[in-house]
Amino acid sequence: MSHPRIRVRKPPPQRKRWVEVAWGTVMVLLMLLFLLGRLAQRPRNYPTAEGTIEEAKVAIAYSLQGNYGGTIYYRIEAKVRFEQEGQMQERWLSASEADPSREILQAKLSSHPQHCVVYWPPRHPENAHCRLP
Repeated sequence: MSHPRIRVRKPPPQRKRWVEVAWGTVMVLLMLLFLLGRLAQRPRNYPTAEGTIEEAKVAIAYSLQGNYGGTIYYRIEAKVRFEQEGQMQERWLSASEADPSREILQAKLSSHPQHCVVYWPPRHPENAHCRLP
């Protein structure tokens, strides 16, 4: 006479709720720190001037070399005429962040922008940049 084996299944282990809450809190804090860092990079109290774009082009910003090839980063550069500290300036200025996609930058230039906002750090007018609309 054989006895059937009785198998008792253990319930699956329940996740500890506090671990999930802790991970969620950490992730939210990291996202907030990232956003605050991005906001701190924005030019807020920089002197500005309205600039007239004479010419614009996509140029090589820099390149990165790795073990399996490299990546070229591009940026928009614009020849801009603007008034800075009472004097008329005409200079080539950076008008975008560096981007590995040349096509995206060319698409931004396809509308042939005529004006931009020129801004520079308060005590460094030689570091002017152009912000396209």
